[in-house]
Formats: sequence, structure tokens, C-alpha cells
Amino acid sequence: MKGAIVLSDAASTVSPTYAHEITTDPELGFGLEGVIRDKGANFAGILNGADYDEWNPANDRDIAATYTPAKPGGKRKCTRALRDSLKLPIHEDWPVVGMVTRMTGQKGVDLLRDALDAVMRLDLQLVMLASGDEVLEKFFKEAEKRYPDKLRAIIEFNSPMAHRIQAGSNAFLMPSRFEPCGLTQMYAMRYGTAPVVRATGGLRDTVREFDPAKQTGNGFSFDKFDANEMVAALGRMVATFRDRAKWRALMANCFASDFSWERAARQYADWFMRLRKVRGLS
Repeated sequence: MKGAIVLSDAASTVSPTYAHEITTDPELGFGLEGVIRDKGANFAGILNGADYDEWNPANDRDIAATYTPAKPGGKRKCTRALRDSLKLPIHEDWPVVGMVTRMTGQKGVDLLRDALDAVMRLDLQLVMLASGDEVLEKFFKEAEKRYPDKLRAIIEFNSPMAHRIQAGSNAFLMPSRFEPCGLTQMYAMRYGTAPVVRATGGLRDTVREFDPAKQTGNGFSFDKFDANEMVAALGRMVATFRDRAKWRALMANCFASDFSWERAARQYADWFMRLRKVRGLS
């Protein structure tokens, strides 16, 4: 990889913030931060795109009811169906928080483990679809028994269930230690599901803190990899959920967020044209 970077005309990675992080943080640069910095302006961070053909609540065959930004009523049916399928009690005033992730420390699942008791004291229900680290898998399966009305941990890979969680959740948790780009937060917003993320890598580039007064922003974020900060962000989400008008505004902002491959392709095309001009090519 080092040789490829050194010999290339240019190099790129999958988000602007991650591009900055891997040139300034040795833990994230993995020893390549120097050669990447040497690329100068010829190193770019361009966000990945989301596949809106597969991840689209308007035509998703895996969910209980389809819906659109103009007619979002089907989302409530999806939430009820998700709760029913997992035998979670119906609490209309509690948001369902989804997670679809690898069960690893990089994804911040250990941070959630450390904060789980505090998270469970909030008025919410948490649905996890994850697999990976056996110690973490065992912890969350055992935690289900302590919180039978509030937690479900599905330890498997299950693509249809991933779609049902995106559609049936009100919020989507991604407490990543680092995240080059992230796609599931993009999918979540397409489904009108508000991300709650650690502001790192592509998560910082795609999620903006919701401002209840201005009704701007498309989610909730926290800066430090810290359990208290994560719980506080979830608390802000729960408080916003209680105000239906503000939550509808937040959902509208999520629906309006555009992370299509058309957007990403245009950025790549512009970058290629700039590189050609630098090389003196027509």
C-alpha cells in the first residue's frame, strides 16, 4: 500500500474528515500518515455513496409497509411490526433505537457495553443486529435477560432484518471509535431514522446536530469516545422524540439528506478533471 501511494499520481479515501484524521493521527494512519501527507493537494477525501435502489422505503420488499417522505405513515406500521416480531412491549412515547453493526470495539460496541445500564435508564428500546466478538455477543445476550422490555440482541447476519430495523427504528446508534465513511447512517436517514453518532470520520461529515429552535440538522452527535457523552446524545434524542412537531421536522431533514452515488460520482469526476489539468492533460 505504501508503494502504491508513493508511486501514484494521487490517492483518495472515503470521507473528508477521515482524510484529515489519517494524516494527523498516527493511530489511524497506521504508519502511512507521512507518505499520505506528502501527496499534498493530490490526496482527497470523497464521501462514499449509498445504494438507494436497495435502501429505499418506497419500494423495500423486506419491510412491513412502504412509505415516502411525502407519505411517511408506513413507518409507524414498520415500528409496530418490529416490536411485535421481537416481542417488545408497545410504548408509543419511547423511540426504538436500532443498531446494525459488527460486534467489535472499532464500532464502539464496547462503549455501549460500558454505558448500557445508563442507556437502559432512558425511555427507549434498543434493537441490535450484530455479530463478531464472542465476549461482547455473550454480554448483550445476557443483558437481554436483565432488560426484557427494552433490549433485543440478534446475533447473526440477516439482511432482511437489517432492512426491518432501519425502517422500524426511530433512531440509529453508531458510537464508532473511528469510521472511515459509514453507510448505515446514510441508509437510516433515507428511512427517516435519525442517526446518533460519534463525530468521527464520515459520521462527522454526514450527521449534523439537530437544533430544536432552528429545526436544522439531521441527527445527534458526540465528540469524545466517552460513555457519558454518548448517553447525553441519546438523552437529547429522547427529549426531541417527545415533541412530535420537532421530531417531524427532524425526520424531514433526514429524508432530505442526499448521499446518492450521483453526488459522489460528480465529486470524483471533478477531482479527476483537476488532476488532469495538474498533469497538463486535456
